[in-house]
Amino acid sequence: TPGDAPFASESLWNYEAGLRFAAPGNTIRANLSLFHMDWDNTQVRAQDALTQRQVILNAEGSRHRGFEVDLALNPAPWLEVGAAYGYLDARFRDFRNARDLDGNALDATGFRVPRSPENSISTYSQVTVPLTDTLKLFGRAEYQFIDTFREDVSLNDRRLNPSYELINLRAGIETGRFSVIGFVENLADTRFRFGTSNLETFLSGAQASIGPHRRFGVTVSARY
Repeated sequence: TPGDAPFASESLWNYEAGLRFAAPGNTIRANLSLFHMDWDNTQVRAQDALTQRQVILNAEGSRHRGFEVDLALNPAPWLEVGAAYGYLDARFRDFRNARDLDGNALDATGFRVPRSPENSISTYSQVTVPLTDTLKLFGRAEYQFIDTFREDVSLNDRRLNPSYELINLRAGIETGRFSVIGFVENLADTRFRFGTSNLETFLSGAQASIGPHRRFGVTVSARY
């Protein structure tokens, strides 16, 4: 029952402000968003040193602030390019009872909140060639960068997930109802991990969540 929960529910106040711009004909579109979040009872994953089981602890609070900006251009009717950048500074306001994924106790006040990369970048370009009024060819390339982030509150480098970059490609043909699209994900076959955690045993070690290798395929769809 909620009354027996070993950790408290979290809540937050979120403040946002932004600007939008669109040139005539939507040849240029730009957005800027600023945000500030005050988080109370922030839930954080940790490990119990006695049982070696993973648990959830509550920090007194955390503060998340940053901004996001994106830009899209249509320099020609058949071409669209765009880019986006995000910045995040997420830190604990008060977390004196912290434990890391090795079960070590520490004061994590002022530390970065786990799983909060500071920088993220994405870009894309798409070419669309109409063949008839209802038939078109297209090709799209996408790039993504995710900054380094930590899995817990410790400074143990085993909990550090390195930054990584991904490139994805898509190309296909579309009609009003049908589409055939070929894709390649993780074109460069980048080796990356998006999470780490401790073994829930008294043996030392860590386990990592590894991202997928290069993948490719074809999708066929119909809309009714």
